[in-house]
Amino acid sequence: MEETTTPYEFKGEWDSFNANHPLFTEKLPTLKQVLRKVFVRTFGEVDPTNAVIFTLGSQCLDEFMEILLLCASGLGFGGLKLLRGLYERAVTTQYLATFPQDINRFLDYNDIHLGKFFNHADREYDVSTILSEENVEAIKAAYTEAKKRFQITDCRKCGTTRLASSWSELDVLSMAKKAQGSGNLGFYDLYGSCYILPTMQLHTTAFSFSGLVEENDLDFSFKSDAYRDAAQRALIGAHNIIILVLKIQSNFFKLDLDSEIDALGKDFLEIWQGRQA
Repeated sequence: MEETTTPYEFKGEWDSFNANHPLFTEKLPTLKQVLRKVFVRTFGEVDPTNAVIFTLGSQCLDEFMEILLLCASGLGFGGLKLLRGLYERAVTTQYLATFPQDINRFLDYNDIHLGKFFNHADREYDVSTILSEENVEAIKAAYTEAKKRFQITDCRKCGTTRLASSWSELDVLSMAKKAQGSGNLGFYDLYGSCYILPTMQLHTTAFSFSGLVEENDLDFSFKSDAYRDAAQRALIGAHNIIILVLKIQSNFFKLDLDSEIDALGKDFLEIWQGRQA
């Protein structure tokens, strides 16, 4: 990575990114225009369903921009790690937009998360210095009540149950497949490149550094182009996902942006034709 005058600048990487991806840079303003139409607007009456779908979509936009910043700065593996979160959030958005009857369950599971967080903290720290007794009792009561609603079968033979590990009994792949239905190419088809591969990079495994090094019988060295290769993989995935997120938002809120989003899809194919994802 090229050194600059301060540790916070990556101008050399930015210049290299623009040189390597001129068409993406050229067409990025068009993507931003559609993003503004979808996410910079005034709501009328807001209900929990609309709020959840819109907020999750906004978080997807944040993650897309974070990935873009890392990739353009030469930190491709950072972008690849963030891709997992973007994929999971986008899949969840699509699922809840397709099955809005599950949104209350999605929201209610927050009491489980807060209860687990409190229990972890309470084991190691004096939480009374942070939370009042009233807050503590409220968290405990909500957690106890929520656990009753999120029990799943542990053993059919003996009839035992256990606490569900998530608000949905579906794993990410099953959720992507169910929400996609019989539609065209979507999140289900991106599972390997946008979820499994980033997950392997996110966790501390030998796989997570295997793409960084070249080995022989005598020595090993770092691959000079590894970060930029990872940046391209991450950006292709993130670019694909954010267009799908725009489709979800436009369809759910009836924004009538189909033609503009279809044009973004054509731009995507033109930009990344022949590039490895």
